[in-house]
Amino acid sequence: RAIPGSSKRPGLLARVVRMVGVLVAILAGAQGGLRVNQTRAVGHLREPYAPPGELNDVGGRLMHLYCAGTRLPTVVVDAGNGSFCLEWTVVQRVLGGHELRVIYDRAGYGSSEAGPEPRDGPQAVAELHALLRETGEGGPFALAEHSLGGIYAPIYATRHPDELAALILVDAVADYTVSPEAQRQTQSSVGF
Repeated sequence: RAIPGSSKRPGLLARVVRMVGVLVAILAGAQGGLRVNQTRAVGHLREPYAPPGELNDVGGRLMHLYCAGTRLPTVVVDAGNGSFCLEWTVVQRVLGGHELRVIYDRAGYGSSEAGPEPRDGPQAVAELHALLRETGEGGPFALAEHSLGGIYAPIYATRHPDELAALILVDAVADYTVSPEAQRQTQSSVGF
């Protein structure tokens, strides 16, 4: 459009500014639409994969604990690195639901919210202990430690020996099974 009193057409800069404004409006609208779509999609995914247990407040964050079965001592399953409760509920069903009494998701896994730093063995043990206390689960416990849990088992046994009836190690990591390089990596992630 011409400027009144001038025979010049709008300059290149004005057209670029207008095009950028239109492009920003289109991108903002698309981003808003995608965000709504993602929220709906995640909501639909959570429904069929809802945690089988309950979320419990432990230190201001939610941790997932699934309790079933009737036998004593209470068997507490600590899934391996990258695993969580849903994998062990299948084992619980195969055993008739009597042997595996408590399955939980370590902080940051499955349905549990992430925990505070450092994410090391002593922190994981403190969180499990607090979760069991918060939910009223009484010992003595038989800790079934899978994979990475083999590193947490001796920490729990040392800190809470009066609460343990047994340690069950399932394909557990131990100092003697880890190469020096893997041990350095593990030490940096579990803290000892």
